[in-house]
Formats: sequence, structure tokens, C-alpha cells
Amino acid sequence: EALLRPLYLLHRTEEAWLVLYIGVLLALSFATGLWARWRMGRRVVWHDALLVLLLSLTLIAWVYGTPTGHKVFIAERCQWLALLVLAIWLAAIADTHRGWIAHVIGGAALCALPLQVVRLVQAERSLAHLRDVYNAAMEAGKALAPGSLVIPVVADPDPMLQHLEALVAIQHTGILLAPAEHVHLVLPTTVRRHASWLYTEDPDWLVRHSRKGMPPEVDQVLFLGTDIERAVSKRPWPTLLAGCFLLSYDNGYARIYTAAKDSIPSSKQAASFQPPQDR
Repeated sequence: EALLRPLYLLHRTEEAWLVLYIGVLLALSFATGLWARWRMGRRVVWHDALLVLLLSLTLIAWVYGTPTGHKVFIAERCQWLALLVLAIWLAAIADTHRGWIAHVIGGAALCALPLQVVRLVQAERSLAHLRDVYNAAMEAGKALAPGSLVIPVVADPDPMLQHLEALVAIQHTGILLAPAEHVHLVLPTTVRRHASWLYTEDPDWLVRHSRKGMPPEVDQVLFLGTDIERAVSKRPWPTLLAGCFLLSYDNGYARIYTAAKDSIPSSKQAASFQPPQDR
């Protein structure tokens, strides 16, 4: 499965059965190719170099299949190259050995074509509504207060739509700080003392502040996604938004809560907070 990871396009769950069938066809072709190579004996042929390269790339992808390795895309690039080398090696084996070996390898390739067509149709269907969602996110980005510090919350399980957060950040003239991000800055001690929450090494700093309230430096909270109601009602947002932030913008896909600087949060307000319903 690790070698087939690059074949996933958008939705890992929806594409799992397609990638599995393609993997079975590749495994069948690879086993047939190994059988053909074994029948050749100890005679060295030119495409043996491809087999050695395939095994080497697979080993590198396995060794670097760690969080650190994924940051520099070593494993992913080796996986792509391994699949490419595998296809070339299978073509070379099929060309060298005619007959049933070539028929099995060629037949597996033909069976993979309709599966690839289904994958492309699924991808196009997933991207069909991307334009409307993109426009809604950009409109929300323009509605953000200039120079404000914004915490974005992505409430959409679609991995493609999660990139809209970065596009809004590019458009915004202020700062978008994701709750899980770490910011490493070197500033005077006097400044650091007033905004120490910004430099924390704690990935759950937002939850850590749920009892104290939102840090005063935060101006707005931006929710993006098709399931905003669930995200707003999920801990710790009811406590953080209660009495401190007011709904200032909502276009159905994006919602902005703006800090009410003069409001004082209380435990009673936090307990009675109810997320706004769809209008």
C-alpha cells in the first residue's frame, strides 16, 4: 500500500477500492515478470538494472517514510519513480518474452485503463463545486478587518478545500494563525511577555486557553467549510466565543466572528452560549 500511495488523488476513502484493484493488477504483472525473469536463469540482461533500481527506490521510500522524510517529499518522490520504473520494467519483460507472459502483463494494463477513467471521473465530480466554494472563501477574506490577527478554523473534510485557508491568508493584509501552528520569533522580552501565547510550543494552546478566554490579541475567528454549525458547537469554541465574539459575516460557506472588545466574558455566558442557526 505504501508504494501505491501516490495514486490517491483526492479522497483516500472513496478511491481505496480503485487503488486496491490497480495494486492487484500491478502485483499480478510483477509476479508474472519475476517468473519470466527466473526462467531466464543467470543470464544478465539490460532490464535487470531497472529491477535493481525499483528495489532501491522502494527501500528508500520505506526508510524515509517518516514525518521528517515526508516534509521534504523524499518518500513520495521515490514512490512515484518506483511506479514509473516498474511500468518500464514490465514493458521490457513483455517485449522480451512473447506469448502468455506478454498477454498477462498487457491484459492487466488494459484492465487498469477503465479503473483510471473511473478515478478521473470521481476527481472531476469532487472539483465541480470548487469554483463556488473558492468565491465564497475569497469574499470572506475580503470581509476580514485589515491588519487583523485571525484564527482560521477549517470545518470541511475535503482535503482539496482545506487549501482555501492558505489562499485566504495570501489575500489577507493581516495575519492568519492556525491553532496548531508554532511561531518562532525573536522579539524583545517586553513584547514577548504580553503575547507569550503566540510563541508556545504547546500544539494545544487554543484548548489550553478555553478556560481563560481567547487571547486579547485575536481580532477575528474565521470558519471555513460545509459543516460550520458542527465546528462552532464543538469544544472549545462555545467557551471561547461566548460573550467575546459576535457574528459579523456569514455567506453560507464562511463565517467570521469579530471580537467585541468591550465585552467581558463570564462563566454564565459561556455555559449558555448557543451557536447561531442557519439563516
